[in-house]
Amino acid sequence: MKFKNLLSAKGVTLMEAIVASAVLVTMALALSSLFLQEQKGLKQLSGTSSKESIIQNFIFDMIESIAHQQINYRDSQEVNEEGKKFTDIRLDPKNLQFVWDEGRIARPQDCPACKGRLGFIIQPLTGFRGLYLVTLRVTHPTLISNKDGLGFADYQMVVRDK
Repeated sequence: MKFKNLLSAKGVTLMEAIVASAVLVTMALALSSLFLQEQKGLKQLSGTSSKESIIQNFIFDMIESIAHQQINYRDSQEVNEEGKKFTDIRLDPKNLQFVWDEGRIARPQDCPACKGRLGFIIQPLTGFRGLYLVTLRVTHPTLISNKDGLGFADYQMVVRDK
């Protein structure tokens, strides 16, 4: 009896096959879009952590060699004939000393494809012998944006000559 029921059973109808394939395609598209969004998020996250590690390594290297760096003894509020402050001229984003991108810091001529720039000024703290104020400016078109829309971040720290 059971064998006769199997022989007389009909297969999957065309409508059932279309509905099942539509459900499978919808699920595949949803999963692939989630995967692409996750990849995009991971890329942004790795770029941010890369930026932080590059800046941190640069700061540590600079602090270690502070005695060999150029110290600027000019007053940071001093202005030139055009009315620009000394620090604004030295930290102009277009004229910063180094370029950087993910995993790399170099001179501008060594990495023309690098998108970010960074530079610093070291000034003595008045009244404190051997202490210096270091101002580090970092720019990058995609990894750094601030609420003022300036496209750079400044880091200031006080370091000691060893």
